[in-house]
Amino acid sequence: MMMKNCMDIDECERNPLLCRGGTCVNTEGSFQCDCPLGHELSPSREDCVDINECSLSDNLCRNGKCVNMIGTYQCSCNPGYQATPDRQGCTDIDECMIMNGGCDTQCTNSEGSYECSCSEGYALMPDGRSCADIDECENNPDICDGGQCTNIPGEYRCLCYDGFMASMDMKTCIDVNECDLNSNICMFGECENTKGSFICHCQLGYSVKKGTTGCTDVDECEIGAHNCDMHASCLNVPGSFKCSCREGWIGNGIKCIDLDECSNGTHQCSVNAQCVNTPGSYRCACSEGFTGDGFTCSDVDECAENINLCENGQCLNVPGAYRCECEMGFTPASDSRSCQDIDECSFQNICVFGTCNNLPGMFHCICDDGYELDRTGGNCTDIDECADPINCVNGLCVNTPGRYECNCPPDFQLNPTGVGCVDNRVGNCYLKFGPRGDGSLSCNTEIGVGVSRSSCCCSLGKAWGNPCETCPPVNSTEYYTLCPGGEGFRPNPITIILEDIDECQELPGLCQGGNCINTFGSFQCECPQGYYLSEETRICEDIDECFAHPGVCGPGTCYNTLGNYTCICPPEYMQVNGGHNCMDMRKSFCYRSYNGTTCENELPFNVTKRMCCCTYNVGKAWNKPCEPCPTPGTADFKAICGNIPGFTFDIHTGKAVDIDECKEIPGICANGVCINQIGSFRCECPTGFSYNDLLLVCEDIDECSNGDNLCQRNADCINSPGSYRCECAAGFKLSPNGACVGKGPDSSFGTEYNILQISYAKKLFMLFYYKYFQR
Repeated sequence: MMMKNCMDIDECERNPLLCRGGTCVNTEGSFQCDCPLGHELSPSREDCVDINECSLSDNLCRNGKCVNMIGTYQCSCNPGYQATPDRQGCTDIDECMIMNGGCDTQCTNSEGSYECSCSEGYALMPDGRSCADIDECENNPDICDGGQCTNIPGEYRCLCYDGFMASMDMKTCIDVNECDLNSNICMFGECENTKGSFICHCQLGYSVKKGTTGCTDVDECEIGAHNCDMHASCLNVPGSFKCSCREGWIGNGIKCIDLDECSNGTHQCSVNAQCVNTPGSYRCACSEGFTGDGFTCSDVDECAENINLCENGQCLNVPGAYRCECEMGFTPASDSRSCQDIDECSFQNICVFGTCNNLPGMFHCICDDGYELDRTGGNCTDIDECADPINCVNGLCVNTPGRYECNCPPDFQLNPTGVGCVDNRVGNCYLKFGPRGDGSLSCNTEIGVGVSRSSCCCSLGKAWGNPCETCPPVNSTEYYTLCPGGEGFRPNPITIILEDIDECQELPGLCQGGNCINTFGSFQCECPQGYYLSEETRICEDIDECFAHPGVCGPGTCYNTLGNYTCICPPEYMQVNGGHNCMDMRKSFCYRSYNGTTCENELPFNVTKRMCCCTYNVGKAWNKPCEPCPTPGTADFKAICGNIPGFTFDIHTGKAVDIDECKEIPGICANGVCINQIGSFRCECPTGFSYNDLLLVCEDIDECSNGDNLCQRNADCINSPGSYRCECAAGFKLSPNGACVGKGPDSSFGTEYNILQISYAKKLFMLFYYKYFQR
């Protein structure tokens, strides 16, 4: 019999699907499944299935919801809770730990929630988080009964009125029982407590005064609740008063009568004072002349206190008064306290030969005419008028009492005021005199008729009168008798005061033919143009310009006229400058250069000397044989040209005018265009011409001689004014295509068909030439 061995079957290896969700463990003759946490064997015990912990117990996930998961479970927590680290439980969230839960003040955590609360005195706002102060004073106005409520953040304080005191927390006011606190508070009365205060019920003679506590004595004297005499003093005593008469009064105080201290001798006035009784007293008044309070009186020094006392005198102080010692001319008044004026005019023999005028402290004599005050000032003495040289001028003075007499010399008369002698004779005035053959005097050159001797001889006159007599020599005694002021002045025939001689009015023979202007002490004579003042005759005489300025008319002949002259000019000369000059109108050669001896660069046209030499930068010499042009600025240049080169003077007005070279010099700028400029000119030459600065003309440019090959082969260049032309050379002809070709027997072109080749520029020249030169 064969023995067979039985071997264990490893179910786990044979069937890998065993124990899904767990671990298969083979056992002898079997196997077992080890399930992980959260799993259990299926009823077949061959698989591990998940345990639904949520269905096993209702106590899982308190404050949350249980959520089953493979092999475990998790809690989904309610608001206000958070999962535990293993997520299998819910714990409360402490919101107060997170920014105090958003609360302003206090945060209180609770299961799944939290709550904000405020400190005392604050109220929670509708948002559940903010706190606002509660105004207890506004909500309850009587909260501080007996005081004033003051709201402060979170609470309030009571400021209690007088009679109240604050509680410890200062939130209430408690009435103070003053009567219990101080039993003597009313002193002379009975105390009754009231809310916030107390009342004192006072005894007779006592009352409660404003601003005090308790009963105090009523001062009947102060409030007038007494019956003392008006001249008595009221003395308050506790609960009553007393009356006593004041000093100067006597009585029981209820009735008082005056005490007369002046009569009973009890006063204390000074011996130099007067006692005056007054109701209840007396007063002391210092006597006149004394000063003080009446009890002590001292003498007043009136003189020192008032310096205006004793005007016109000296003040002297005496006890109780003063007196005046007066100056000369014044006398003391009856009380000796002022000075009175003495009327000296009331005395005898005062102001003889005059009128007395009394003045304060003195007198004044107004002397009669011819008298003056003597040195004492008290009398009038005769004036010696003859001692004053201004009296009896030119006469013999004789003094008499109160006046004088003036005896005039022959030919002099006393003037109307009687202060001097004047020669009032009139006659003719002459500038010249000389002896006659019979020994008498001959006078001529009369300058005035019917003038006084002083008007003639004290001016320019040398002789005067009919018959004439010579004027006194200058600086002689006779001269200064007649002319005390010297030349140009004379004594006024009425006042004898020196005055200026108006030569122009009194001596009309002066300055004849001119304008006489009187000046102080002299005169001026303004002669018209062409005249001069003759030193001999003192009249304006004609100037002979022909004699004074030889050659003034140049090549012409000078003829003198009154106040002027005129020039008679030779042929080919013209009068200019109002007939005062002769202008050369001859035309001759003009040269551009002058080297001191010879002339060069002759212009191709003839002009006058004026046009040659006066125009700007044209001529340097003129005529043949040539003569140099005058240099600008010299007298010769000014004579024919004026002052400025390029200008000349107008022959009628003499004013400078521009020379129009283009108009005055026809040959200038030939072949071109001349353009006048102020003081000069310029030439513009057409195309094909160039400007010759020496000859002042436009010259043709010979284009054919400049070396350029202007024409084509087998052609000759022929110059023409302002241009050139090309002609086929001899033996050649112009072909239809414009070339010069040799002439053949078949040529149908003759030399007469040679064509002038003109450039466009040359056409322009022809237009220019005809425009300006063929008009």
